[in-house]
Amino acid sequence: MMVSDCIDRNGVWSSEMIMDLVPKEIAAKIIGMHPPLNDESLDSVSWLGNSLPTNSLQFQSKMAPNSCCPRCGLEESILHSLRDCVFSRYVWMALSHSVSSSSFFNCSLEEWISSNLLNSSLAVGNVHWSLIFGIVVDAIWRCRNRLVFDRVMIDCVALCVEVSARSRCTTLAFRQLSNSVVHSENPNSSVIRWLPPDTDWVKLNTDGAVSQGNMVAGCGGVVRDHLGAFIFAYAKHVGFCSVTQAEFWGILHGLRLALQRGFLNVCLETNSASSVQLIQSGCNPPHSCAILVFQIRSLIPKLSTCIVLTSSMKLIMLLML
Repeated sequence: MMVSDCIDRNGVWSSEMIMDLVPKEIAAKIIGMHPPLNDESLDSVSWLGNSLPTNSLQFQSKMAPNSCCPRCGLEESILHSLRDCVFSRYVWMALSHSVSSSSFFNCSLEEWISSNLLNSSLAVGNVHWSLIFGIVVDAIWRCRNRLVFDRVMIDCVALCVEVSARSRCTTLAFRQLSNSVVHSENPNSSVIRWLPPDTDWVKLNTDGAVSQGNMVAGCGGVVRDHLGAFIFAYAKHVGFCSVTQAEFWGILHGLRLALQRGFLNVCLETNSASSVQLIQSGCNPPHSCAILVFQIRSLIPKLSTCIVLTSSMKLIMLLML
């Protein structure tokens, strides 16, 4: 079976077919992505999921000559690179005696990450362990990449010093932020309110959101005329995706519905500055939102004029086509 077999004649996923083929959770993730475009362009390489491009993964994809760790020569899995390599193990044990326990080095990747990031009781000095853990993981991976791509060997002791300094600076920054007082009587503050479009225009307000509990995403929007009169609204479940993807789904559905109803002068308002920037400049195929952005940009020429603005940042972009 081909991926195209799961796309109907309108270019959207056939939800019932996908639900019959894969588990519900996986189906929701697939439906949350825009179907691939049939533009006959060449496929491109993109990193998916939570996988790091270790030599083991790249060797399986025929992108590396071997699967060996660049430091010790053993199989380089994600856990080996971040935790079990001799270099990584030394860094972990040098920063905290608590990692000498067998549970730290013997649990699975998911258990290892979740148990350490959610550990609110352990601290090293005045720094929470969860913060140190995140900084160490980042530092070890960056150090590994410096060795692979730049042939720069960083000493374990130097890396520990770097981690300690970053941890202290980050903790200090958080404390300063929490101690700062925000006055609501700011003379430069302004009330955010809905502003009507020009005469003969309609305004489309869209938004997207992702539930923190089950990561289910949805989008919606409302269209009103220059007098503020309600024209139509919509809401849609979009499966499992990021907040940015949900924002783009809301924009795409809103523009499609506006065109179907014969509205050409559309003022699109969103509070997502990143969405505005990507619609303006476009993005490369490996980007997770590339197809959604392409579809939105392909709709804009069908409109007489499309204004995209973000009210929260007072950024206005005018697309004249």
